[in-house]
Amino acid sequence: MTQDHMVNVPYDSIFGIYIRSEGVMQNGTRILLSRVDEDDIWVLPGGSVKLYETTEESLEREILEEMGFEIEVERLLWIVENFFDFEASELAPQFPPGKYHDIHFTYLIKPKEKDGDWRKEEFYGIEDDWTPDRSLKLVFRWFSPDELDTINLVPACMKRILKKIPDYPTVVVNREE
Repeated sequence: MTQDHMVNVPYDSIFGIYIRSEGVMQNGTRILLSRVDEDDIWVLPGGSVKLYETTEESLEREILEEMGFEIEVERLLWIVENFFDFEASELAPQFPPGKYHDIHFTYLIKPKEKDGDWRKEEFYGIEDDWTPDRSLKLVFRWFSPDELDTINLVPACMKRILKKIPDYPTVVVNREE
């Protein structure tokens, strides 16, 4: 397969299941989160896995596209099954309202560069392929574990599990129905 065959697979073509690859990047005890500039929902950096792309390849690609630097994937932390109801959103018109089931592959990652924008308290990136006709400005910011309870972090289980990085991969089921 070539890169041309790696296209985003919409929810409805895989029966409402979405596969996401995301990374936990640490700076001391702080964790890097991201959000769309015009929204208040924080998530771990990452994105959707394309057809014929491994979750590690997806994460490396997403970080490079959105943040502009290469990472090293250290190890798998969690597989998170996230069940939730989604309401219509102008930021995500491609997703109809309804019930969704996300599967998140969450890795511990680190930048390959010793210095860069990633060291700043807050820095910016871009999401170019969220919708065909629009780019989204992304905000990246470092948070201490104590701050996680004060922000709109999704899935909600991240507020708890990010406070203790596991020694081995763990499955987490999160139901927000």
